[in-house]
Amino acid sequence: MVNSTIGAVTGLQAFDLVFVLTKGGPARATSTVVLYIYEQAFTFNNLGYAAALTTVVVAILVLCTGLMFAFTKGGRFDED
Repeated sequence: MVNSTIGAVTGLQAFDLVFVLTKGGPARATSTVVLYIYEQAFTFNNLGYAAALTTVVVAILVLCTGLMFAFTKGGRFDED
């Protein structure tokens, strides 16, 4: 579970490679959430919508971080 969560968070950080190499690829095959937010903000000039999407993504990341912190007991696995 921890590995899949880390993989999902790392996938959100893949903006630079996708943007430089494919810009979303054919039929949006390599598009990510971050690329979609970027396009809404700077291509379509929907700054409010992009800000709202960013707020939702940050809230999801904070929730995932809190859950991982709770499940791993703050990164401590030994019994005290």
